[in-house]
Amino acid sequence: MEHAPCLELVVYDQVRPEFATITKIVAGFTIFKMGLDLTDLAKFSRSGLSMLPIEICLGGRKMRAVQSIMDALTRGGENIGSVDTPFGTLKIDAAHAPERVLAYCFYNILEHYRNSPLGQRIAAMDWIGKTFVDVGANLGIYSLIARSKGAAVFMVEPEPAHAHFLRRNEKILGTSYSIALSDVAGQLPLYYSPTNSGATSLIQSAGYIRSEDTVAISTFSHEYFGDPAKIALVKIDVEGSENQTVGGMKDFLEAGHRPDIWCEVRGGTASRSRNSYIEVIQSLGRCGYNYSLGSPGEAAFEDRSVFDLLFFARVGDSSNF
Repeated sequence: MEHAPCLELVVYDQVRPEFATITKIVAGFTIFKMGLDLTDLAKFSRSGLSMLPIEICLGGRKMRAVQSIMDALTRGGENIGSVDTPFGTLKIDAAHAPERVLAYCFYNILEHYRNSPLGQRIAAMDWIGKTFVDVGANLGIYSLIARSKGAAVFMVEPEPAHAHFLRRNEKILGTSYSIALSDVAGQLPLYYSPTNSGATSLIQSAGYIRSEDTVAISTFSHEYFGDPAKIALVKIDVEGSENQTVGGMKDFLEAGHRPDIWCEVRGGTASRSRNSYIEVIQSLGRCGYNYSLGSPGEAAFEDRSVFDLLFFARVGDSSNF
């Protein structure tokens, strides 16, 4: 473990060139002395990462740092086609960078999501006979946590590479739909962040790249998520189109269903869909929902960028849109 502080420094300092060079030298020496091939080295490196007290989010600086280091060690993840987990073997497309990182440091990523406020809420719920709907599932880590607790799981993810991963691993993660949800059905392009494919949105934003193809758009009320009375929690993380997604729940909510809703919203300093929290609070408030803050911090909503709200039904209130 004497090398752990060095790797941790690399992760936090964004792979400064001198550390990346040192990493390659150490890797070359390790391969020579231990006779490791690339497959062995990948397993060796992943085992080392899993022992480090570093939590890694899918997206952001740490993920890009780990990707850069591990790609250098394993020639871009070649020969990585799967990753063994306590829940089963996940099939990996090594050409898709987020999947490579998931293979490199599955346990570090899982710990990040388990320890997040949403992960803790999922873990604390009684899921027997209940359903979790993950709208904006990314690579399905929250869905994996819910399913490990006994939930039936439905995932919605429009970004094609992420959606392929979810379909490939439905046996472990749950049922997936390769669509986006909004308030009306149709077809729309996606807008990609140059540095984070997990931040893909239906909302155009400065610096984002428009996709050449469109994706299918549906509404929450129209899609099949099992018995609607069994839906206990809906997670909405749709990168700016949260008000439209909530609007697409109109028929579902008017039928009297009131699951908890964990929704990522935008405040007054967001770069797109500024102050989306106002319309989401108003829309769900008309359906009898109260809310509490899901994200930590004391800042006023108008002084925040992106944060989470947990919506829960007022007892005995069956108001509608």
